[in-house]
Amino acid sequence: MNRDGRSLLSRLLGVFRRRRPTNAPGPVAAAAPVMLPDLGMPGEPFELSVPPPIEALCAKFGSHGHWLVVVGGSVRDLLIGRTPSSSWDLATSATVYQVARICRGAVFEDTSHTEFTLAFATHEGFKLEITPFRDRHDYQWSRGPDPRPEQPVGTLAEDLRGRDFTINAIAYDPLDRILFDPFDGCGDLRHRLLRALPDPETRFRFDPVRILRGIRISVKLEFEIVPETRAAMGSSLEDARHDARLTLMELVRLLCGPHPSRSLALLHGMGHLAWVCPALAEVAEERDPWDPGETLFDRLAQVLDQLSPATPFEAMGALAAACMVRDVPKAPWETFAARQSEALGRAFDEQLRRLLAPMEVPEGDDDSIWWIAAFGSSEGLFTQMIASAQAWESAWDPTRIAGWPRLAEAWWGARAVEDGARAPATGDPSRDG
Repeated sequence: MNRDGRSLLSRLLGVFRRRRPTNAPGPVAAAAPVMLPDLGMPGEPFELSVPPPIEALCAKFGSHGHWLVVVGGSVRDLLIGRTPSSSWDLATSATVYQVARICRGAVFEDTSHTEFTLAFATHEGFKLEITPFRDRHDYQWSRGPDPRPEQPVGTLAEDLRGRDFTINAIAYDPLDRILFDPFDGCGDLRHRLLRALPDPETRFRFDPVRILRGIRISVKLEFEIVPETRAAMGSSLEDARHDARLTLMELVRLLCGPHPSRSLALLHGMGHLAWVCPALAEVAEERDPWDPGETLFDRLAQVLDQLSPATPFEAMGALAAACMVRDVPKAPWETFAARQSEALGRAFDEQLRRLLAPMEVPEGDDDSIWWIAAFGSSEGLFTQMIASAQAWESAWDPTRIAGWPRLAEAWWGARAVEDGARAPATGDPSRDG
């Protein structure tokens, strides 16, 4: 939509382009409810602090006749006084081809499951994720290969209508200082509630990754999941389809977030562990050989809490080590023979390979953008960091540890080590890692 069209729409909606008075209530505080202006209809004047480079990019799109707005989690975080943690979520009236001409160097990915094109780009040091406005049909992305590459698909209203939660269905135009909140996401922010948009069971069945996202957001922001949404999140996902790669990416974000044990407990309690991480579901009720009083699921949750916030390679290292428990001798506190340690190393490598299998792409395709999006590094660097972290040694053979890495500290600190248990010969659990 060009600027003339937007102005006409604003007039039709009765939106007057005025700035928020300086004495008006500010953004929602992260820790306590704060009053906001009444946003009863989409398109209200509002002030949010958007970095100048993002505003400049919006202006650049405008100079080409396109609308670029901040959406989703980025707006949510700004409203509660947080800085968007990873990348900035943006949506545009431009097609993917037009985005490519404006954002030179952007990398585009067509996801096989959600059927829309996502542009990963950087702009003056900011990581960006840009998507065209997406029309929805039965809550599905209807992007796919665009038969009309020079015509926009969808509108902002349609785009917001098809999102997951009310607090994510908000958009902000940083040039005109207009906030669009058609589902009163600000009201739920005030009351610290996580609420799905209408017909949540259908939305979650189409894209189960939204359940993971909801768990992560509720724990991170300490929001209560409203009963109707929680019931829908825990409903059966039989015949649901999900993208294994996006599921892994969201799982990593959950494991690296605050209070990962709470997130894992919610996930397990909703009965979804098997489709999110089959390898962990298989060993969840196995006993920790170091402390048979604890299950491996509870032990892993404790380790991740010790690490919090974990890095992606620490989280995946701890997860892979836990999943290989069946290869560990029943008495790991006894000295491992060299051949046992070599076998454990091979078992860990194989387990890690299985966990990372969703990251594989067809031969000839560029997978680097997915690795960077999921783990913040290339595949080669990620595997190097896993090796240097001594992930499996920290869990199952601490006598082989050189130094005292964070993973060793976390596993040791999470275990209720009984009197008489032997501490690692090469480390000291009281040392700073």
